[in-house]
Amino acid sequence: MRVEPIDLRPFREGDDSDRQRVAEQFDHAARTSGFLSVGGHGVDPGLTTRMPDVTAAFFDLDPHEKMAYFAEDRSANRGYAPEGSEALAYSLGEQVLPTDLFEAFDAGLELTAADLADPQPNQMRMGAHTDNGSITVLLADPVPGLQICDGEGRWHDVVPSPGSFVVNVGDLLAEWSNDRWWSTLHRREQGRIVVPSPGTTDGPVRRRSVAWFQQPNWDAVIECLPTCADESNPPRYAPVTSGDFR
Repeated sequence: MRVEPIDLRPFREGDDSDRQRVAEQFDHAARTSGFLSVGGHGVDPGLTTRMPDVTAAFFDLDPHEKMAYFAEDRSANRGYAPEGSEALAYSLGEQVLPTDLFEAFDAGLELTAADLADPQPNQMRMGAHTDNGSITVLLADPVPGLQICDGEGRWHDVVPSPGSFVVNVGDLLAEWSNDRWWSTLHRREQGRIVVPSPGTTDGPVRRRSVAWFQQPNWDAVIECLPTCADESNPPRYAPVTSGDFR
C-alpha cells in the first residue's frame, strides 16, 4: 500500500490542465489508499520547522503545569490530554484494549452546550481508528510511527517526507463521496516516543505531530455528491448534517 506524493504547485500556479491533472492524482490516491503526501503547498517552511519545536516546548513542561490545561469533561475534546487518558480504538468498539500512550493538546472552535450534547462518548483524538471528519492534514517528524491498514488487514509504515503534509480522507468525506474515497484505518505506534527502524539511529527518538481535522460547519448538510452516483451505483447514505454525523 503506497502513500502517493502529490505536488500542489501546478494546481496553485498552473493552468486548468495542470489543476485537472493534480485533481486526478488526488482522486486516485483517495480511491486506492485514502492517504497522500502533499508537497508544493506554499506554507512557509520556517513555520513548519518551528511548529514541532513550539509543540515540544509545551509537552516538556512539568506535568503539574500541563494539567492546568486539562478539561475534566473529556467529551469537550479540548485542552491537554495526558498519557493514558484516551483510547482511539474504543471508537471501533475495541474496549478491551489498554489506553493509548500519547500526549495531546486539542484546540478548536468553542462549542455550545447544545453542540456538546451531540459528540459520541469515547470518540477522542493512537490506537487503530479512522478519522471521523472530512480530511486530516498532518505535520509530523520524518520518523517511523504512523501505520495504515490495507484491505487485507496488513499494516504498512508511513514516514512523512520532510516539508510535506500527510493528508487522509475521513469518514464523513468517504460517505460524502459514496465510498468512492477511502477512510483508511490507521494507528500511531508507541505514542510520541518511537523506536526507529534498525540502523537509523542509536535509540528511541521523539515523534511529534500536529494535525488539523477539517469538519464542515455543524449545520452543513452532507449528501452524496452528484458525480459519485448513477443508476448502477445509487447513493448509499441518507443526507445528514455534519453535527449529527459527528
